[in-house]
Amino acid sequence: MSEPVFQSKTGQLEQQKSPCLVLPLRQSKKCPSRLAALDTATGGLVSRVWKNKDFSGERKQCVLLSGNEFFPRIVLLGLGDPEDMSEYQVKQLMGTLWGQPSKLACTEATLDLDGFESDAYETLAKSLARELTCASYKYTTTLGKKPARPNLTKFIMLSSEKSASAAIKRGSTVGATVGQGINYARELANLPGNFCTPTYLSDQPRGLAEQFDTITCAVL
Repeated sequence: MSEPVFQSKTGQLEQQKSPCLVLPLRQSKKCPSRLAALDTATGGLVSRVWKNKDFSGERKQCVLLSGNEFFPRIVLLGLGDPEDMSEYQVKQLMGTLWGQPSKLACTEATLDLDGFESDAYETLAKSLARELTCASYKYTTTLGKKPARPNLTKFIMLSSEKSASAAIKRGSTVGATVGQGINYARELANLPGNFCTPTYLSDQPRGLAEQFDTITCAVL
């Protein structure tokens, strides 16, 4: 399994240099004022999307823009109303998001957390990292011809709030770990019966107990 890693970073959008910049945006009839500096840095590219009515921010709407040397790719991700999102809708959104950058040639993407309009950075980072990790899962173990792995291996979680860095790091670490556990369980469920035998299954928790001092295992 090839799962993305997550990194916390603080700074202003327009000062970043990223191969793929992901902008989650609430539904709106015009370009948000907070993107004014970024819009200027991209020669009006971002605001033209609203002027041309190619993007409105409707939930799960996803538009890829070709930018400049500092922002070669910009992905606009519609949130609808970010204050009215369930965990299931976050899961759907991250599935939509993973489906776009993972098809591109870039190895990392910068995700603008400010677009979610939440100051609960740890909770937000945990949810996003968990769902992006789950979205990256694809069963390949017993396939004869394995699909190519996505180029995307890293998400940088960006916030303009300097004090948010530690909370984002904590949340993304927990979220990614939970996502890896979910993917591990999915992998076991997807393995064929002649591969995932009772002995094989019992060996899995034994291996975890050997690897981690905080885990004990008793096979009945």
